[in-house]
Amino acid sequence: MNDKSCRVCATDKPLELFQKDPRTKSGYAGRCLSCASIYKRRHYEANREHVLAVNRAWRVSHPEAGIVIQKRYYEAHPERRAEASRAWKERNIDRCKASRAIHREKNKVATKVARQKRESENKEKYARLRLEYKLANPEAWRASQEKHRLANLDRFAAKEQLRRAKKINATPAWLTPTQKAEMLGFYTESRAVTEQTGVEHEVDHIVPLRGRLVCGLHVPWNLRVITKTENASKGNRFSPEISPIALQLSA
Repeated sequence: MNDKSCRVCATDKPLELFQKDPRTKSGYAGRCLSCASIYKRRHYEANREHVLAVNRAWRVSHPEAGIVIQKRYYEAHPERRAEASRAWKERNIDRCKASRAIHREKNKVATKVARQKRESENKEKYARLRLEYKLANPEAWRASQEKHRLANLDRFAAKEQLRRAKKINATPAWLTPTQKAEMLGFYTESRAVTEQTGVEHEVDHIVPLRGRLVCGLHVPWNLRVITKTENASKGNRFSPEISPIALQLSA
């Protein structure tokens, strides 16, 4: 027997158009797949909460089987999965934002690397997006920039000092990336000591960049961390007794 009559639409159809059911004599369900689909849809619409509760309970008791069935369904209907995902995100905007924030917090390094890679591969696109956002949200942009500055005071201090030093030709062109990183370390240390002691510290040039007797260079071996009061009282004065080695290397 290759055909079977559907008890709903009373149409003879091939057995492959019926779902297998070992509980029946024929081994196939009484409804054809089309009629069974219509029945399931109507039943779901009439008993939505109950059906969802039953499905959730089944997934809890059969986690592995549930994952396999869900994966199989998504692979067979990728467009439905995409549409369902978009609809869910639209209904849960705040939840999505919170979830992304938690993910970024847990994966700071990976998130930063991924963002930098995207931006390096699409420089023009991200430059345009930043400009558009800046023009459309000037207040939010300024607040974001200030927040970033306050979170990276040591970096900004190092960058500003480097800029000032370049203006008076105090930063050698032959400085290596390692030496520049070492210089940044002084500003990071200055900020850390300030937070730990409650006393404001600054990075001082042992041999002043614009000294009265001698001018030093903006290089790692000419830097040290001292209190802001000491730095202010020192001014542009320099005494060789403080560090004769720094004097020799900075000259």
